[in-house]
Amino acid sequence: MDRKEFIKTLGVGVASLSLIAILEHCSKTNNNPTSVITEGNFIISNNVIVAHTSKGYIAVSAVCTHAGCTVQYTLQQNEFYCPCHGSVFATSGSVVQGPAQSALTSYNVTQSGNTLHIYS
Repeated sequence: MDRKEFIKTLGVGVASLSLIAILEHCSKTNNNPTSVITEGNFIISNNVIVAHTSKGYIAVSAVCTHAGCTVQYTLQQNEFYCPCHGSVFATSGSVVQGPAQSALTSYNVTQSGNTLHIYS
């Protein structure tokens, strides 16, 4: 096998493996129903935090606008807080207490059965 043929074969092999990995990832579904997110708990996915509040599900950006840390949700205060520097955000994403000066991006949430739809 000459060099050109080897590189071509190697490229086809790598491309095939990549395609298989991509297709396998796309075929996986999240079978965790939203009902497992009990009131007061939250999940973070794709830099979005989804919290189950006493009024339903809400979603905001999980990235603090002050220093980029990941925010948390607390049911007792019904707000998001940044554990790095103490910023506090309302469930709408607006700043309640700094040092953050910009609001978290807020997303619309709808529920259909066990599926949450989060969109801007």
